[in-house]
Amino acid sequence: MENVEVDYDLMIRSQLNQLIGYGSEDTIYCRFEEDLFCQTNLWFLVYFLQQHAKRNLVYLVRPKPDSPFSFAACNTKELVEAFQRKLEIKDTKTFSELYEYYATQQHEKLLTNAKDLSPDYPFVLPAVEAHLARNLGFNRPGKPQQIIKQLIEENNTQKLNVIFPLFQKEAAIYGFGDL
Repeated sequence: MENVEVDYDLMIRSQLNQLIGYGSEDTIYCRFEEDLFCQTNLWFLVYFLQQHAKRNLVYLVRPKPDSPFSFAACNTKELVEAFQRKLEIKDTKTFSELYEYYATQQHEKLLTNAKDLSPDYPFVLPAVEAHLARNLGFNRPGKPQQIIKQLIEENNTQKLNVIFPLFQKEAAIYGFGDL
């Protein structure tokens, strides 16, 4: 198999530029899971749209409720059902601010916004809490490091092919890779 290097910046930039070209009558559907990795990408996308696009309707398509961190297990019928359960992102300003506060490490404001969004978007607060738990402070390992350490001790191995699937199961909220 040939190793193909992808120009990520060029690929993403071209997709974002397409969004700028949408008319105000166009609807934008975002397909993101509920884990931290996907949520931060969603926050950035809404921030980007807030800065550059017209006032389009924006919807979030999420995986089935019993598998909120992965589209990977969805079949065609379940993907159609996910689309039918789409959720309008009405408060694009607050979503946009999530990215600003995340990027500038304004943790209190990030947490406040997540709590404000929680009644309509209950998946945001767990993602924000997971982010905050990653960085517990000077010389203190964050939650992911603590989980990995525990898994290494419990399984008496440091082999990635053993620890990673266990970590993903234990800490799927971080979105460090679909299995």
